[in-house]
Amino acid sequence: MAEVDKDLFLGTWNYQPTSSVPHISAGVVVVTKKKETDDVMIDMKMKLGASSLGVWMNIGTSKIEKDGRFLCPNGQGGWHELHLDESNPNILRMTEYLRGKPIVSVWEKQQENESSPA
Repeated sequence: MAEVDKDLFLGTWNYQPTSSVPHISAGVVVVTKKKETDDVMIDMKMKLGASSLGVWMNIGTSKIEKDGRFLCPNGQGGWHELHLDESNPNILRMTEYLRGKPIVSVWEKQQENESSPA
C-alpha cells in the first residue's frame, strides 16, 4: 500500500451509524501525534449493541502505520484501513475485514467547539 499523510487523520471523529456495521451503535476515535516519537496513534471507544441497551467500551489505542493501516487494539479485529473521503475531508472511512469481507464504517470529524459523546 502507498504511504499516506497520517497528519490528515488528526482530530476527533464521531461514528455515523450505517446498516453495514450493525454491531456498533455509537463511537468516537481520537487521533493524536506523540511529541516524543512523532507516532500517530488512534484511540477507540465504541458503544456496542442496540443504541438504548449498548455499553460504551474502551477498545484501546494503536499506532497508525505509514500506509494508514492499524491493528485493532482489542486484538480481535485484525488490520483496519483509514481513508479520507476524496470529496469531503471531514469524512473518514474505516475498513475492517470480517471473514474476508470488507466492512466500511463512516466517521465525521468533530468540530472543535463540539463535545465528545463519550
